[in-house]
Amino acid sequence: MIDRTDFADLLRGHLSVLLDIPLDEIEDDTQFADLGVDSLMSMELVVYVEQKINQEVPEDAVRMLTCINDVVNYAVDHE
Repeated sequence: MIDRTDFADLLRGHLSVLLDIPLDEIEDDTQFADLGVDSLMSMELVVYVEQKINQEVPEDAVRMLTCINDVVNYAVDHE
């Protein structure tokens, strides 16, 4: 079972490294685009999420994942 807080922390840590920004600048409801996530980084994030939840995220769902909260909700709903 995915713990929402732990999964959000994992995503925040991954984004911090990917974007080279401090963890405290990444809020769960901040839009990825506002953080500077481009299309390549978005795909890297999707691959990371797929590895963590052990399943593929369909392209139509990817477009709906615009912040950490969206990703966490998707992961919990599809585990």
